[in-house]
Formats: sequence, C-alpha cells, structure tokens
Amino acid sequence: AKSSLIATLTSSLYSQLPHGSALPPDTSRTLAEFLDLIRWAFPPETQVHNLAEDLKLDYRSVSTSEDGLLKVVGQHMYTGKDVAWSQRCGAQANGGYSCGLWTLLHILSIGVAERHTSVVGSGEKVSVIHAGQVMRSFINTFFVGCNSCRESWTELYDEACCGVYSNSHFMVGSSGGGEGDWRSLAIWIWEVHNEITIRRQQSVGKGYYRHESRMASSSSLWPSKEDCPKCWQSLTDDTGLVMNMDSYDREELYNHLKKTY
Repeated sequence: AKSSLIATLTSSLYSQLPHGSALPPDTSRTLAEFLDLIRWAFPPETQVHNLAEDLKLDYRSVSTSEDGLLKVVGQHMYTGKDVAWSQRCGAQANGGYSCGLWTLLHILSIGVAERHTSVVGSGEKVSVIHAGQVMRSFINTFFVGCNSCRESWTELYDEACCGVYSNSHFMVGSSGGGEGDWRSLAIWIWEVHNEITIRRQQSVGKGYYRHESRMASSSSLWPSKEDCPKCWQSLTDDTGLVMNMDSYDREELYNHLKKTY
C-alpha cells in the first residue's frame, strides 16, 4: 500500500502542472481528504498510515511544491532505492500506474470495512458514501494515463451512488448498518475494476461481454474460478466460457479480496 501511494503521488501530483507551480485549491483539497481517509482507514502502526500522517503534518510544503512532496516521501523510502510500484504491480504483472492505483483503492476500501469498528468517537467516523466520494474525487483528479479508465470509474460511481442501477452495482449509504454495508464499497470497487477491464479488452477486440445479462468471458473476470471457486455461485452458461458477474458469493468474495490485498 505504501509503495503504491508513493508511486501514485510522485507520478501524478505535479505531472500536469508547470514546473514550480503549487497545487490548485480544488486539487489540494482533494488530496487532503484522500490522505485523511487513509489515516482513518489504516491502523497507526502501518507504514501507509505513517506516510499519510507525515504528508498532512507538512501539508503546506507538500501542496505548494514538488520538492516539498519529494522531501516528505523521501523519508519513507529505503536509501538508494528508486520510487517503485508494489510487487503486485511489477513488470511481470503488467503493472504500472493503473495497477498501482487500483491496488491502493482495493486496500483502502477493505481498510474502510475493517477499521470502522475500531474507531472510537462518532466525530471520527465516516460513511461508506463519504469514503466513496473521496475516492471518486481522487480518481477524477489524479488518474492519469488512462482517460477511459477515469471516465468509466466516475460514470459508474455517479450511477451507483445515486441509485441509478437496480442491481448489485448500488452502494449502500448507511454509516450505521451491518458489516455488509461497510463491505459494499470494497465489493463495488471489485465490480467496477472487472467491468473497466472488460471494456478495455473489448475496445481492442479481446474478451466477450453481454451487457444486458452482465455475462463476460471467464478469462476476463477476476478472481478466476480456479483461484476462488467458492466466489462464484454460477460459473458458466451453456457455452462453458462465460460467467455471470451478478452471481458471486458476497461473503466468499470479500474474504478473497481481504486475503489478496
């Protein structure tokens, strides 16, 4: 998580700005809210929490110059090591910016679900919808290098948060519900990650997706039935080649996400 956050920030924060510029007010506010969410969702003993804490402590420098950002980030990097994505997003994993950012979002959404019972004091609690909105703003501002990914993500979020979907794409908005409410964000991000992957494969003539029934080729969906056979309640249709994206087992899938990330 820490590696993905460092690589995400150093790759995108100032990359679209003229040299020597400070972050615009809206951009600065988006980053501050994202760092606050990380500080809330991750335990204080984790490296990514400590990084977010230090970035907020010196936020004036971080938000006004790239040098200020690199100074704080440099304190959390091993001496002599370059900025790198986490191992999950290395060369063999077809990694890079998109992979690292997706990894960070998955880990953060699981942190939101796992940490909500550990936070004392209602003033420090956040709702599932608030966490999703913070992520949406971060994606819309900092997801560089894949315009279609950014546009698809924000489009699907806006539909989900506003109840446009009538199926499992809908996110629960209650902050005081059961465990399923808190896990809804992690499940939703998993759904969207699969859907965007399928859309990109379709755009280059790969994969298969039947939108009306939300069926997709088994090779396009993660996790595979080999990696998590219990995640899928209905693995294939009569062709044996596609899986229904709405037929997953919520409990098994969340456990697989938690184990993986």
